[in-house]
Amino acid sequence: YVLAFKVGQALLGAMLVLSVYLYIFKTHKNASAALLASAYLTFSPTLVYLSVQYPKNVMGLVFLIWFVYFLSQRSLIYAGIFLMMAFLTHRMIGGFCVFIVLITGARLVPRKYLLLIGVFLFLLSLLPGVLHFSDLQRLTGQFSWMPQASSFSLFLLYRESLAPAWLADLILITG
Repeated sequence: YVLAFKVGQALLGAMLVLSVYLYIFKTHKNASAALLASAYLTFSPTLVYLSVQYPKNVMGLVFLIWFVYFLSQRSLIYAGIFLMMAFLTHRMIGGFCVFIVLITGARLVPRKYLLLIGVFLFLLSLLPGVLHFSDLQRLTGQFSWMPQASSFSLFLLYRESLAPAWLADLILITG
């Protein structure tokens, strides 16, 4: 079991790095930027932590990247497939995909596809454990109007256990 977990973790990390590389290369036609971003992600302690602790989040991020790519290319069938895969993998990332459709894709996506997405989400809410409107109750009390530096809050919570490489990664990501 341990070997299978290690192989699965390596495959998920490789899929995310490859997805980031291909997304940046295909959208910006810049191999240097794609290599830099994928190299940074490869050596990021956050990727190692995510792939060990939360492998479904890594898989959801892969599906989110491909959803955004196919939506930007106006390939709506593939975007819909990756939307469904994102929902079935990770609810929050699936919700983020729907938010992207509502914000940017509403003008790109024909109304019949928006209706199909709505029907799919309704049918998905009927399945246990996948998506339900009661999931929104978990968000009550989680948001505040006060500004917050997330890396500093994490540092205050885990002051003794944060490795220097991880702290540097958090500072680079959040500024």
